[in-house]
Amino acid sequence: MPEADTSYNTLIEMAFILIVLFIGGLFASKLRQSVIPAYILIGIFGQHFIKSIELIRILSTVGLILLLFFIGMEFSFTTLVRTWKTTFVSGGIDLALNFPIGFLFGIIIGWDTLSSLYLAGIVYISSSAIITKTIIDNRLSANPESETILSILVYEDLFIALFLGILSGITLSGRVDALSILIVLLKVIGFGVLFLLVFHRFIPHLNSVLNIRSDELFLLLIFGIIMFVSVVAMKLGLSEAIGAFMAGLIISETVHRERVEEKLSPFKDLFAAIFFLSFGMTIDYNGMGGVIWLGVILVVVSIVSKIISGFITGCIQGLSKRASLGIGIGLIARGEFSIILASTAVAGLFSHEIISKIPTITAFYVLVTGIFGAIAMKEYPRISDRLTKR
Repeated sequence: MPEADTSYNTLIEMAFILIVLFIGGLFASKLRQSVIPAYILIGIFGQHFIKSIELIRILSTVGLILLLFFIGMEFSFTTLVRTWKTTFVSGGIDLALNFPIGFLFGIIIGWDTLSSLYLAGIVYISSSAIITKTIIDNRLSANPESETILSILVYEDLFIALFLGILSGITLSGRVDALSILIVLLKVIGFGVLFLLVFHRFIPHLNSVLNIRSDELFLLLIFGIIMFVSVVAMKLGLSEAIGAFMAGLIISETVHRERVEEKLSPFKDLFAAIFFLSFGMTIDYNGMGGVIWLGVILVVVSIVSKIISGFITGCIQGLSKRASLGIGIGLIARGEFSIILASTAVAGLFSHEIISKIPTITAFYVLVTGIFGAIAMKEYPRISDRLTKR
């Protein structure tokens, strides 16, 4: 009965993994920290004990797809059109000052162009999940800087989704030259525009199709749509992530958006936990000592850069110095998108030396900036008030 024994062992292992993830997430919640670092740490220290690698990889891919789908769901074309000027000015300053850091750093330490571009995205993108949750948990929504922080996050997510699609296409093509980049760029833009134009015309019909009373059938159809669009993107030489993002954009325009969020959120959280665990399993902690100095430099430089770009943005918008400083501090935390980029890099880069370094640097970078950023956001108003009184 070898197959029965294998199934039994797999079930036991999955039960153990889920319970340990629960304990780690509970511990992080008690400390009022993001659960993402906890899941990564569990993956780092559990990689030698987890044997169901293929199952974890499949579940991790589902987690990646659902993460990108929900990021697409966050966008509203109506809101984006209404606030486009503020969003693009704030986001443009943030991009100009923070995106080049990782790219230049990669070039300086001898990485190739594609690897340096991945590092640029990893260093640039703030964590929407950690920052939004911290704003809500600490009741900072009424602060004048919070609206600007959220608009910058919208710009970052929109840019990095396009950037991820381009990088994935370049990685799959195996060539890094001007012509290849142009072809991939046109392919991504063409896929996005055509997809949105075609499906936008069918939004009323999609509303009717999704008008299903049964939650079971509703979930089956939504999952089917997400997976189908992801597969279409892969067939066109793009990543499944950009397909899932596009599916989220379309579903967000339907009248069923709130129902989709309500019913799918538990699945997203479950599979995302396994995705972060899977990322932790790719990290070579024995080699962490050799790259920590790289991570420390990136942490220090990028924190200073985020604070400067946030301060400049706030001053341009006429906010006080206190609020302007709060914008930069509010954007320090890195998280889910940095890990998604690192995971994509591991799957597609050619240099084995760089492949071993990217997850380790990213894990250190996300752990430090995620924890420090959340604490800084929480304590900044209190510290600022004390300084003001003095």
